Amino acid sequence: MDYEGRAKCINLGHCTSGCAQGAKASTDITYWPAAIRAGIELKTRCRVREITTNERGMASGVVYYDADGVEHFQPAEVVILACNAVGTARILLNSASAGFPTGLANSSGLVGKNLMFHPYARIAGYFDEKITYRLSENSRRMLDHSVTRATEILRAAGAYDVWHEAPILEVGGI
Repeated sequence: MDYEGRAKCINLGHCTSGCAQGAKASTDITYWPAAIRAGIELKTRCRVREITTNERGMASGVVYYDADGVEHFQPAEVVILACNAVGTARILLNSASAGFPTGLANSSGLVGKNLMFHPYARIAGYFDEKITYRLSENSRRMLDHSVTRATEILRAAGAYDVWHEAPILEVGGI
């Protein structure tokens, strides 16, 4: 059954690189279209430098650079910050002002500290024919080689598309 315009999952394969069926509920399929229909303007290829605040200490907008490196101010009634552990901390710390001398949400001094990395990396590939892990010597060898070597192995085995995933970052730890 379709749900909010998305087809149901029929297990076509890997979800990581997208969904040919259109069933994956990723942000570009779910939240952004609804927000744009509601009047939100999406500006791509921009990088926020800081969040600005008004005299009451409430977020009032952002200062950002466009694709050409030109600085702009975008006023806003609501500012949503969702930039992963590193990006969020960077923006909060860059948002220091008279009212927030150590950056936004940083009265504790802990923004950007206690960052915990999960040492995780993954490499995968698509093949023209079905290959099971039990039959593939390459699968076992990939665990013992660097990402570069694993990529070479996948290409040599006939993979026509290879991708890498970066480590997961989160705030926390000891």
